[in-house]
Amino acid sequence: MSSEYPREKIRNVTIVAPHGAGKTSLAEGLLYINGSIDKLGKVDNGSCYLDSEAEEKNRKMTLNTQVSYYDNKGFNVNLIDTPGFPNFLYQTELAVDVSDSAIVIVSGIADSKEQIDRYWDIANSRNVASLIFMNKMDKERADFEASLNHLKENLKINPVVLSIPIVSEQDFKGVVDLLSMKAYYCEDSKSTIGLIPDDLLDLCSSYREKLIDSIAENDDELLERYLNGDEISDEELLSTLRKAVVGGDVIPLVVGSATELIGLDYLSETINNILPNPLERKLVPTIKDDEKSQIKPMEDGPVICSVFKTISDPYAGKISILRVFSGSVNSDATLINTSTNSKIKIGQISKILGRKQTHIDQARCGDIITLSKIKGLETTQTLTSDSELHKVIFSSPPSAVLSYAIQPQSRGDEDKLMPSLAKISEEDPTIDYHRDEQTNDFLLSGTGQIHVEVIVERLKNVYGVTVDLKTPKVPYKETIKKSSKAEGKYIKQTGGRGQYGDAWIQLDPLPNGQDFEFVDKIVGGAIPKNYIPSVLKGVKDAMKKGAYAGYPIVGVKVTLFDGKYHPVDSSDVAFQIAGSMGFKKAMENARPTLLEPIMKMKIFTPEDVMGDVIGDINARRGKVSGMDTASGGSEVNANVPMSEILTYAPELRSITSGRGNFSVEFSHYEEVPAHISQKIIEELNSENSTEK
Repeated sequence: MSSEYPREKIRNVTIVAPHGAGKTSLAEGLLYINGSIDKLGKVDNGSCYLDSEAEEKNRKMTLNTQVSYYDNKGFNVNLIDTPGFPNFLYQTELAVDVSDSAIVIVSGIADSKEQIDRYWDIANSRNVASLIFMNKMDKERADFEASLNHLKENLKINPVVLSIPIVSEQDFKGVVDLLSMKAYYCEDSKSTIGLIPDDLLDLCSSYREKLIDSIAENDDELLERYLNGDEISDEELLSTLRKAVVGGDVIPLVVGSATELIGLDYLSETINNILPNPLERKLVPTIKDDEKSQIKPMEDGPVICSVFKTISDPYAGKISILRVFSGSVNSDATLINTSTNSKIKIGQISKILGRKQTHIDQARCGDIITLSKIKGLETTQTLTSDSELHKVIFSSPPSAVLSYAIQPQSRGDEDKLMPSLAKISEEDPTIDYHRDEQTNDFLLSGTGQIHVEVIVERLKNVYGVTVDLKTPKVPYKETIKKSSKAEGKYIKQTGGRGQYGDAWIQLDPLPNGQDFEFVDKIVGGAIPKNYIPSVLKGVKDAMKKGAYAGYPIVGVKVTLFDGKYHPVDSSDVAFQIAGSMGFKKAMENARPTLLEPIMKMKIFTPEDVMGDVIGDINARRGKVSGMDTASGGSEVNANVPMSEILTYAPELRSITSGRGNFSVEFSHYEEVPAHISQKIIEELNSENSTEK
């Protein structure tokens, strides 16, 4: 177990790449060659050890962060496989937050359309050491030189090449370690070290010289010796390279094939040799006493560990996965949750490999562990033994951008829906669910189309809840465009006491942003003061459903300026009805109109498709309010009607080839154009007649 290893021999590595790049294949390949799993699975046929859930097997993609580990030559490596599909990248961000280094996978295929920019930013912006693994060198169109040049141009980086491919008659055989000048071959899943092919020696020598140049530039004394022609040992070069990688000054690149296991033995050695250990990671950002702070990872410091993933297992219960940033903690210890300031007894500590947990007695700085069935412990929360209550800062979750109305298929499904969604939201803090007060739709919101579909699949497969997805109703509202007066008179005479209420009401439009104002201008006791609230109640009831299209009414100033009462027949109910009648009559002559919700959008787009994105926004009746420069592209700010972006997520993905993303929030209401308003009313009338 990792707690038995010296901290210098621990590595915490997250694998980051787009969907389809080979993250899970690489993770399983490393686990297999190092003996952590005894069977090598395949993503394509659903036999992977790590992608174990039904939704992952069906879609052939990683949907959840998976933590595993292996031992190699005295090193213990914690490996985190992450989702690559854009809808699930928050999990990837959290995994990198707790890692000491990241392996970013790029394609070795010359004409690959993979968009690596966003994934590189996830690793690079979090101040962890990065290593690039150029995958798929076994594929038909693989081209190392072309792919390397594309990478340099695309990411504006200059990686230091540590290995190059051995290709014979278009057949990828192995890789050359340019530092030791040894060849690593792999055939039938068996690795051997041998000689470099003669026809590759000159190319290897050329790359090795470039490698030594890059390493020497990071140490003045070494550079001087190198320029003077002094002999520099491989050990000195490796030591200097490691310092540069740990310090973030050098980005190493190695090549291989994850599915064929070629180059993975050399990758394992590279992880051991040059990636940082837990004590070498950058300072951990925290919040203490509402101010930003930092902590240095220390073996003998206070216990500080944070949850970066929660698993809600229907059989095993809640499992929290944590990174220990500082100190050591034993089973059954009591720690403080810095978010709630409550004490928690942690119980049994375990290591996790996929879904398999192994109990350990102690966790130390740098370990990744699991705790089971801890109530009140949520993702991104921190546990500590320290009275200073540091809370580790994690990446902020993205806003939900796509909503669907969901309808349970049976009463049993309805009963189980809320508790099932609560468990799913423990695992995935990016989902949102609530009932819309106006439309009465039960809305399920996520980061995109696939995200919402996966939640629905999980409801069915794991919790036995079947729901139908429907496009949500737009919460339109009504308002008025001119002033109007009307009398509301309610008279009802029966055999006994009658009902009488008479109220004169004036309606005036309010400025934008104001919903409602009620003014009492009754003088001389025309309506007794005890009936004024009754008139107000009647008006508010009438405003809940407008006569124009049946939507709530806003933006109206209501003035009660005259009326009559009867000393015997007037009542609270009579004046409520009179107030409602007067309001409705006045609305008929006040030029009622529809209002629609306008959403404030921030859309990230690569420069090469920015024109298409802006054109699409304009076609949706949107108004671009500005543009900001962003890493790898631009951020377009726009106000767009909600009705035009209900399915925007998959459409933006199509326009940008998966490279774009957006956030959205409510901004304000605006009047609906007349021709669109008429269409909305016609559709509403059609729906109502169909229901009847």
